[in-house]
Amino acid sequence: MVNLIRAEWLKIAGNKWVTGLLLWLFPVGALALIITMGLLSLFFPSFREALSGQPFRWDQAMMDVWNFPANILGRMFLLSFIVVNFAGEYQWGTWKNITPRRRRPTLILVKFLVLGSLIVLAFVLTSIIWGD
Repeated sequence: MVNLIRAEWLKIAGNKWVTGLLLWLFPVGALALIITMGLLSLFFPSFREALSGQPFRWDQAMMDVWNFPANILGRMFLLSFIVVNFAGEYQWGTWKNITPRRRRPTLILVKFLVLGSLIVLAFVLTSIIWGD
C-alpha cells in the first residue's frame, strides 16, 4: 500500500504543469499578493495608511483561505485538477490494460487519498502564508 501511495504521489507531482497551475497556484499566489502589498505599502504612503486603518486578525485570515473552495471559481480549479489526473489514467489505459480487475478499487482509493492529501497540503500552506 505504501508503494502505491508513493507511486501515485510521484505520478501526480511529476505532472508539473497541471499541479503547478491548478494546485500550487494558491500558495504561490498568496505569497505573490503579500509581496505586492508589501512593495505597494513601501512606495505609496496612501496605500500604507489605508492598510493601517484596518485591524489585521491573523486567525480570521487563515480561516478565510478555506472559504475559497466554497465559491464556483475555487471549485473549478480543484475539480479540474482531479479530473485531469483521473482522465490521464483513462487516456493512458492504465486501469484497463495494465491493472488486474481486482486491484482497480485499491488504485482508485489511493488516487483519491493522494489527491485529497495534496489539496489539503496546498491549502494548509496557503493558510500559513496568508496568516503570517
